[in-house]
Amino acid sequence: MNEFKKKHSSISWWVVSLFLLMPIKIALADCDYQSIDWSKVTVVSDDLYHFRFHPNELDFETCKPYELKISNTSGRIGHSFTAPDFFKSIKLRNPDTGDMSTPSYEELMLAPQSEIDIQFVPAMAGGYPLWCSHKFHTSLGMKGWIYVYDQQKPQ
Repeated sequence: MNEFKKKHSSISWWVVSLFLLMPIKIALADCDYQSIDWSKVTVVSDDLYHFRFHPNELDFETCKPYELKISNTSGRIGHSFTAPDFFKSIKLRNPDTGDMSTPSYEELMLAPQSEIDIQFVPAMAGGYPLWCSHKFHTSLGMKGWIYVYDQQKPQ
């Protein structure tokens, strides 16, 4: 486990969210969005079921293209993928036009048995809290972290 995760995994998620109320920002990346090679996109999946994110920690690197596939495999329960500060720190790619922009939303709502795919480039390194905004879902364990590393993640 790298030092960034060691430092923050020993602190309760609740304490961090209560006292920080903002992401742990490390550095603003200087990305050239026009030259990003989308043929080398890394696909990352996150499944939402049994009041958990699977996995509950996601790792990304700045200035690299990703496609995040978020699936709600619950049979009858809707979930959200809520990470306001993470969404403010990425550049979203419109797959039809190739245009890049900062998303205007803070969460993605998923109906039961649905999937949402987004293509993006992380622009800000840091640690960002992730949770489900549905009533009681976070208290049942539906929370996690999104870590964005500056280029190569530390060992």
